[in-house]
Amino acid sequence: MTVEPLAVTAGDTVAWSRSGGDYPSPTWVLTYYYASVSHALAPVVATAGVNGAHDVAVSPAVTATWAPDTYTWQAKVADGTDVHTVDVGRLTVAPSLVSMSSIDSRAWAEKALDAIEAVMLGKASVDQQSYSIGGRAASAYTVEELVAWRDRLRSEVKQMERAARIARGENAGGRILVRF
Repeated sequence: MTVEPLAVTAGDTVAWSRSGGDYPSPTWVLTYYYASVSHALAPVVATAGVNGAHDVAVSPAVTATWAPDTYTWQAKVADGTDVHTVDVGRLTVAPSLVSMSSIDSRAWAEKALDAIEAVMLGKASVDQQSYSIGGRAASAYTVEELVAWRDRLRSEVKQMERAARIARGENAGGRILVRF
């Protein structure tokens, strides 16, 4: 990879190379710093690459310790005297499914829609009855309010599904009208 990754899976090998530009290796050492609201990762130091490039390789043993989250990163170069921030970005770390027995990766809208529909059918679990939507438990809403929330969430879930199909290169499912 020749640019910083946007997403990685914990436990995977990650590698990329960054052009040295005005700060070629080995004179300048490139280090990446990662932090989120609740986590910080150990700094990742690049090695000297070909033609002044900076090569980064992170082992699966290291990424396995990364908590799933969205991190902001800063790329800084230093020559022993000066330090410069050369880039910033975001990295999403997804959980590894290797050692997991189950995972609920649904978006909030999908979970809320399932909870509302279960309450409406009278088949809600204790968790679904106490699911908080807009600061109130799902079971505390009137039928009219539940119908309005359900309709709004169905629309939101449909938009997310359409966006996911487009991202995979599939048909979005919409109609294109043409007049001749």
